[in-house]
Order: sequence, then structure tokens, then C-alpha cells
Amino acid sequence: MGIHRAKGRGGAGERGSKRLFLPCAPAPLLPCLASATVAVALAISLLLATAPALAADPPATADLARADRYCIACHSANDARLANPFAWDGHVARAALSPCPTVRQLRQEMAFTDDAFDAIRNGGIADLEARLLAREESLPRLVETAYSTVDAGVNEMRAFRYQLNKTYAQAQAVRDSATMQVVLVVGVLATLFLLASLAWGLWNTRHLSVPMFRGFRMGMGAVVFVLLVFAVFALPLFNPPAPTEAATAADLERQAALDTATRAAVSAENLSAKAWQFARLGQFDAARAALDELETNANAYWGRARALEESAVTWDKAADAAPPLVHRIEVAAARAWAYAAVVDEIGDPRRAAELLDTALARAQRNPDPYFRALDLKKIAVAWSRLDQTHAARVAGQIADPFIRAWALREIGQFDQAAASARAVGDAHLRAFALREIAVASKNANLLDEITSYQLPTAPAAGAYALSDLAAAWGAFDAKQSKEIADSIAAQFPDARARAFRRSGRFVEAWAELEKFDGFEQARAQSELVAAWARVAPNDALDAAQKIRDPFLSAEAQRAVVAALARPDAARALDLARAIPIPYARVQALTDVARVSRDPATFQQAAALADDLRDPYPLRDLASAWAQVDPKNALALVDKLDRESDRAQALLAVALVTKESAVFERAVKQAQGARLRGDPLYSAELLRELGARYAAVDATKAKDAFDAAFDAARKVTTEF
Repeated sequence: MGIHRAKGRGGAGERGSKRLFLPCAPAPLLPCLASATVAVALAISLLLATAPALAADPPATADLARADRYCIACHSANDARLANPFAWDGHVARAALSPCPTVRQLRQEMAFTDDAFDAIRNGGIADLEARLLAREESLPRLVETAYSTVDAGVNEMRAFRYQLNKTYAQAQAVRDSATMQVVLVVGVLATLFLLASLAWGLWNTRHLSVPMFRGFRMGMGAVVFVLLVFAVFALPLFNPPAPTEAATAADLERQAALDTATRAAVSAENLSAKAWQFARLGQFDAARAALDELETNANAYWGRARALEESAVTWDKAADAAPPLVHRIEVAAARAWAYAAVVDEIGDPRRAAELLDTALARAQRNPDPYFRALDLKKIAVAWSRLDQTHAARVAGQIADPFIRAWALREIGQFDQAAASARAVGDAHLRAFALREIAVASKNANLLDEITSYQLPTAPAAGAYALSDLAAAWGAFDAKQSKEIADSIAAQFPDARARAFRRSGRFVEAWAELEKFDGFEQARAQSELVAAWARVAPNDALDAAQKIRDPFLSAEAQRAVVAALARPDAARALDLARAIPIPYARVQALTDVARVSRDPATFQQAAALADDLRDPYPLRDLASAWAQVDPKNALALVDKLDRESDRAQALLAVALVTKESAVFERAVKQAQGARLRGDPLYSAELLRELGARYAAVDATKAKDAFDAAFDAARKVTTEF
């Protein structure tokens, strides 16, 4: 549009003047431009501030845990349920119904990890998949490790999740850096555009006689306005860190009380564990000394608990932390499970009976009825190896009917165990206890009893109880097992999948798993395929290739290869070579080579060593290869990155070559092995090395046992 000129109608003074009329002049547009620019700036700033990010690691569950730190404190050493605690066994709601606090905590940690994978994959970062697959290589080791303590399992899973978050954070940092650069460039361009608009508007309005513009100049006000617009764009880039509050002397003193109390709890727990480990090594005098020290420290532990309670009165931070820690100290200081665990290793009945009498007196003084019941259960089971009648009397002192039923079942008093189980108030636990007794005693009548009137009425608990019941019926009556599994409500596909899988109905189990998604689904499908492959490898292979997670799909294909390695080695080898993920391909080639003993197959697996981010599969490769070619197997040891893996690989070579030097290397590696949350990990590994090498060289095996004793002795009990 042009510039229109108009003649004035006023007096003589106005008649000759010319006035500019600008219906589309920049001056009226400036407020609009400024508003629009600021709006866009704010929108982009908010978008940057709310960019998707992976949430921090979920907060630790409040002591689910009435759990002892050591699994052996409650379970017998041969309890099959101690193996593979991270295996899929239904949604986390199923784990919440478990009578074992440790299982509840570990399964919840696994559920958090499932959620972390899903959050990362849904985070919108396109180039993240390769990094995620690399991180997944650490998952098989984590799941397959045999944990002696709940802390070890929790720490390993949280460390794995930390690495996942770190991977996501790195990828997001790259994306955010690019986003920030775009925002900065847009901000600069918008500012330049605004400056140009202002300059052009001022130039075209320099003769305007409107009073509001008279005398306007591009002064400090305009400069400040432009800088404010730029600051809106740049603000997200320069957010200062939040100020931290400095700790006072009183805070430091209170924190010291909290730390000291924690060390006291750890001291009591470690003394019990050391006594058990000493007994396993045949060092019974040292075991008894550790138990005596636990008794001697009782007053000091009590003092640490009281000091913490006093500090919590005036310190808000300790208000939540103090009560569970005080309880932990009191329980750990009074536990008697270690006496029973030591007795399990003693061959002298008189000495064993003496220790059990001491343990019984100690257990009866435990202030916590739950842990008192667990200690009495351990003592009763230990007594059953010496005197069944006395064992039953000790079990009869257990107030908790569920734990009493457990104790009586383990000592073989099935009728009394069933009577105790019927007294359990919680319907799910009652069904659980009766089912365990039915399986142990091979008494199908107890399963009939559960089916008739002992099932939980809550929908979820009932579904999971039916799932367990269907699996138990499988050993007695396949038809009844099928009917019970089919009766599980369709709204609980995980419960149905568990029942079908345990009954060998793999196609139906797969169909149920298809009803939910995410990383949990892929994990459950991968474990299903591993069982399926043993009975129908072709169907299992088809299913494995449909798993959406590439790494878990490769792991499932590896399970099929392992199942085919003996009956059809040629086909197994072809399938192993076709697995796309190098990690699983190494495992599959190892499975085939272990059976075929073919040097070329071992070489193919070893050639992939440099493609692995986590060299864990090389441990099994070296152990298997040692049977055929110890020299090449030994060369793989240096590619392993953990002392525990090197120790086991070196042991496999030493068992074949019988070379003392190789075994000595294994012992040195085991001495350096560590597992966060398990202070006796190195001692137990050394004990295992000695036990396995004893048939080859008793003297060298004794060196390993001595090293194990030294490692256990060094576990701190100071506080």
C-alpha cells in the first residue's frame, strides 16, 4: 500500500502543511511485533525447559524389608528358591504378594528397570538404540549372578539402572545442545529483525507530527527492551545451580551419630555372616569366637541405637531414618541364625547340640517376634539332623503359624505343618503354605483343600494363587491343572501366562504375554522361549524372532541353539552364526562348541571378542575351550574385565592342565574380586576354588582355603 497525502481543513497555518497518514506504517506494528516476538520466545523457552528427560532413579522403597541382609539367615542352603531371583514371575503385583521381603524388593528393583527401559525408548531420541543395546549386554550377568545378600542384588540392579540413565543423559545432552544452539540462533535473528524493524519504523516516522512520537529517539529504553527480548531466549541456557545449605556443627555431630549407628548394624550383621563363613571353611574356633564377639558387643550396639534416637529428637533429617536403623541394630544384635548355620557345617553332634541350646536361648530374647520366629525356624531345621522330636518341639514354639508351617514342612512333619498352615490368617499365605506342603509331601488332598475353600477372595491374589495351584497340580493331575489354569480371569494375563508356562502350554502362554507390552513383555517372552526350546525348538525359534527387543530376541535365539546343540549340531551352528547380536552369537557358538568340541567353532566365537562391550560371555567360552585347547583358552583370560570371571576361567584351565601356576593366578584374581553389598564375596569365591581344586592338588587347595579365611577375617566389624 502507498503513502496517502491529505490536505488539512484548518486555518491558514495548517493549509500549506503536509501530513503523513500511514494506515500500515511500522509504528503501529511495533507493539504487535514485540508481543509476537516475546510470545514466541516464551514458547520456545518453555519448550526447552520441558524437554523430555528420563526421571531419576526411583526412590528406594521404604524398608520393604523386614528382610535380613543374608538369604541364609532365613532359608536353608539347598532352597531352590534362592536361585535366579530376578527371573520373570508375573507383574510386580505378584511379587508384592510374596512372603519373602527380599523377593519383593528384588522384583521391585527389576520392575523399576523395566520402566527405565520403556522410558528411554519412549524418550524420542532416534539414535539411542545402539547405545541401549550396548548397555543391555550387562543384563545377563546381573540376572544370572547367585546373590548371597539382598544388598548385593539391589546394588547391582541400581548400578545397572544408573548406567542406563547415564546413557540416556548423554544422548539427551547432545540433543539439548543442538536445541540450545537453535534457540540461540533464533534469538539472535529475532533480535536483529526487531532492531531492523525499529530502525525502519523510526526512519519512516521521523517527520510524523503525532505528539506521542514527537521527540522519540533510539535511546537507552529501546536498548534495554531489545536486551530483555534476547534474555528471554537465552535464560534457559544460563540457569544458575540452586544454592546449597551449609551444614552446621550440630548437623555434623548428628550425622556422625547416624553413620556410627549404621556401622553398628553392619558390624552385627557381618559378625553373624563371618561365623557362618568360618564354619564353611572348617574354622570352628574362629566361628565360635565371632559368635562370642556378637554377644559381647550387645551393650555397645544398644548404646549406638539409643544415641541415634536422641539425635533424632532434634534433627528432622533423622526423624524418618532413625526408627528403621534402630530396629535394624536391635534385630541384628539379637539374631541367632548364625548358630544354626554353623551347626550345619559341624560333624560333632555334642558340639552341635551345645551351640543350638545357646542359639535357642538367644532367639527367645529377640525383641522382634517376626525375626524370633525365623531364628526358631532355623534352629528347628538344624535340630532335625540330630533329633527329630526335639526339632518338632522347637518348631512348636514359633508363634507365627506361617513360619511354623514352613519349619515343620522342612523337618518332615507334614501333618503338623498342614495344621499350622490352616491357622494362617492371610488367605494368600495360607494357600501358599498348604501348596508347598502338598508338593513336599506329594499329598494331592491338600491341593483339593485349597481348591475347595482356601483360595483368596481378592481378585489379584486369587488369580496368582490359582496360577501357583495349577503348576502344583501338574505333578499329580494334568487335567485338573489345565482346568484350574483356564479358570484364571482374563484380566490377569500374567497369572495365566505363568500357569500355562509351568504346565508346558507354551503357545497359550505366548498369547497371554502378547496382551501387554514394553521391556517386561520382551523379558518374559525371552524366558518363555528358553523353556519352550527344550520341547519344541522350531516353534520356539519362530517366537524368539518375534520378540520386539533386539537383544532379548537374540538371547532367546541363543536358547534355541543351546537346545539344538546336542540333537542337531549342524543346524544349531547355522542358527548361531545367524544371530545378529555379537554378544548372543558368542554365547550360542560356545554352546555348540561345548558339545561338538570343534576347534573352528571355538575360534569363530573368540574372533568376536572385540565386538563385545561386556566380555562376560568369554568366561564361559574360556571354560569350555579349556577342555579342548587350554592354551587358547588361557589367552582369553586377559580379555575379561572382572576378577571373578578371570578366576573362574583360570580355574577351568588349571583343572585340565593341573598347572600350579595357573591355579595360583586364579587365587590371586579371586582375592581381588568384589561385589557391592556382599563383603564375603571374595571369601566365598576362594572357598569354591579350593573345593573344586582339592581333588587335583590338596596342598594348593589349602592355600585357597587359607586365603578365603584371611578374606573373611578382614571383613570389618568395627563401629
